[in-house]
Amino acid sequence: MMKHVLSIFFLFCIHISVLTAQEEIVTDDQNKWYLQLKVGYGIPFNPTVQQSPLPFLDFHDINVSGNSKTAKNGYSTLGNGLKTEIQIGYLISNHIAAELGTRYSTTGEILLSKINTPTFTSSHKVNSQWMEINPGIILSSGFNKKITIYSRIALSIPIFGNTTSNVLIDDKEGRIATYFLPVYEKQLGIPLTEVFTNQVETQLEVEAVTKGGSSLGLIAGLGSTWKLSSNVNLMLECAIQTLAIRSLDAEYTAYTQSSSINGSPIDIEVVRYNREIIFVDELTEISNNHLFNPSFSIDEPQEELRLKPDFSNVAVLLGVQYQF
Repeated sequence: MMKHVLSIFFLFCIHISVLTAQEEIVTDDQNKWYLQLKVGYGIPFNPTVQQSPLPFLDFHDINVSGNSKTAKNGYSTLGNGLKTEIQIGYLISNHIAAELGTRYSTTGEILLSKINTPTFTSSHKVNSQWMEINPGIILSSGFNKKITIYSRIALSIPIFGNTTSNVLIDDKEGRIATYFLPVYEKQLGIPLTEVFTNQVETQLEVEAVTKGGSSLGLIAGLGSTWKLSSNVNLMLECAIQTLAIRSLDAEYTAYTQSSSINGSPIDIEVVRYNREIIFVDELTEISNNHLFNPSFSIDEPQEELRLKPDFSNVAVLLGVQYQF
């Protein structure tokens, strides 16, 4: 994906180099600074297969009804949605500017997984928000012209953000209880078998917030400005962003679970292991994960392999620039 953006930017540079063959230095009486505000909407760029990170939600979209069985993938990224940008720039010359900006993004709802069978129904939906800083370079056909064409290349550095997950599950086949069998054994203090957990029915409704860690992406844009007055310009820009954000940790902010076996309710506490996750780059026999370490603790957060969901998008932005 990064190769696509660099190729596009290379073409931008060729185009601008032709327009800027005669370099002009910014004079003292010309406005050297500008402030601009842009808003727009992004759609997924280079979409990938969406799939829930929860191991018991193993299909994106599966439907089983009678003798009919269908399964299909959904393609997207988590980068769609509203974009708001503020930038301040300095004109190095009539064709080159340095810029520092911020971008706030809030996404629409994305369906990661949907399962509908006679014994198991579920859905996993997510939406995200994040703020980033964007240092960049602008190449223009001429800042002093009435109509200009420019290209922009900027780093994408998230400074905070999170992804909210909403999961609904109606499990009549014991899928969840079987997956967490070692957890329930530690809670109850008695040995269990899959013959038992296969009979456990569970209804689950949770909301979880996943925080993002340090990441680095790229924005490449092509746009145009039109002078409305000596200081005010109208802007239109198309920008491609490539960005994947590392998951840091996750916590369930709402958790409702009811379980039963043969119609009799099971009253069992939701331990910390099932309410908090710390993402790591490697799982070993000493990790707090029940699949790798038989001595894991249910009183500590679960450790899982780090996720790096893709937030890449193509956005169309409309804005106003004020030169001073």
